[in-house]
Amino acid sequence: HYFEKRFGKSGGKRCYEYLFGRTEPCETCETYTVLKTGKPHHWEWNGPDGCIYDISDFLFTDIDGSKLILEMGIDITEQIQAQKALHATFRYARSLIEASLDPLVTINAEGKITDVNEATERVTGCRREQLVGTDFSDYFSEPQKAREGYEQVFSEGSVTDYPLTIRHRDGRRTDVLYNATIYKNEAGEVQGVFAAACDITAQKQAWQYARSLIEASLDPLVTINAEGKITDVNEATIQVTGVSRAQMIGTDFSDYFTEPQKAREGYEQVFAEGLATDYPLTIRHRDGQLTEVLYNAAVYKDHQGNPLGVFAAARDVTGRNRAERRQRVTNSLLGLYAQKTSRKEYLDSAVEVIREWSGCRNVGIRIKNELGNIPFESWVGFEKDFLDSENALERDHRKTLCRRIILPQPTRQDQQFLTPGGSFYCSDIPAFVKDLSVAQAKE
Repeated sequence: HYFEKRFGKSGGKRCYEYLFGRTEPCETCETYTVLKTGKPHHWEWNGPDGCIYDISDFLFTDIDGSKLILEMGIDITEQIQAQKALHATFRYARSLIEASLDPLVTINAEGKITDVNEATERVTGCRREQLVGTDFSDYFSEPQKAREGYEQVFSEGSVTDYPLTIRHRDGRRTDVLYNATIYKNEAGEVQGVFAAACDITAQKQAWQYARSLIEASLDPLVTINAEGKITDVNEATIQVTGVSRAQMIGTDFSDYFTEPQKAREGYEQVFAEGLATDYPLTIRHRDGQLTEVLYNAAVYKDHQGNPLGVFAAARDVTGRNRAERRQRVTNSLLGLYAQKTSRKEYLDSAVEVIREWSGCRNVGIRIKNELGNIPFESWVGFEKDFLDSENALERDHRKTLCRRIILPQPTRQDQQFLTPGGSFYCSDIPAFVKDLSVAQAKE
């Protein structure tokens, strides 16, 4: 009934006459194969209606003993078309995978590789058939870290920018960042992990080169984010602050200066105006030592022009500033010498100049008198009891520090506080005395 409905009544014609209008059997017909083999035969037939049929032929004997063929056909056109579409989709997907220059891999729940692309073969030096079925983690410099990576994907669903180093069979290494996610079947069941690796070897080498240049700088360099937090420093910054890189990163930039508010205003100016030049600040070392610097800073941006932070370089001007201040003091003292009419007036003015230059609260000038004592002839800041005891000091008193410096005859404990010009400088007398032995303290 189906056959007649589809192709019409045969009218007693043979199939090749009835269906194709031929005078002889079709060359591709396999109907009579069962007569030759005596066994059921299965084949596909392209019908005149453009459909594809799945044909099954069976040989049987009629009641009169004649050999007959039972032929059944099922229209499988849609199935074949679906298979072709599926194969085309697979070939297309495979071509996209193979077109990727990034290594791609699929991994099952046991961490075994189930598929790779050609880029993975190149980066590992192993053929696809060698890779499939082996442990994913075996191809990295840190197998445990690789294992933890795909386990994280199974537990969390994905990972991004997961750093690993692929090891080629010849020993070469490739630094990569993995992005991976789970993939599922139609029922929503997790089948495995699909992972793509981005080769960052060139970027890492460029970063290392840039880092070496930064570390080669003798000037303190620092990067700061929009919140004023330190994001990176070089070795020179570590030396000038006495604080390690790990301790500094994430802390406030302004915390390392004698004037935190001024430091804060400095980087805010850079964010607002784009840069700052010769911005004066004083860095405070953790041991109290101060370093005067001039900062030059600018905003740095990403590839889209969005500000990321501030890059600042500090030039140490401590020596230059000290020399300038010393020259100003010298010029002031010379000017006073020409202006003042008496020694007392000159010495009083000189004491004020020295106090302003040195930052000391108490300053005095001793001059030997006719009695051989070395009293303060001019001073500022000292209390009367101190002056009374010190003014009786004799130049030839062997055990006094002042006498040793004036002669000059410094002892061993004095040496560490002597300046290049032969003066004695100590910013913490109580600490100096505390470190002396009993015998040294008596001197």
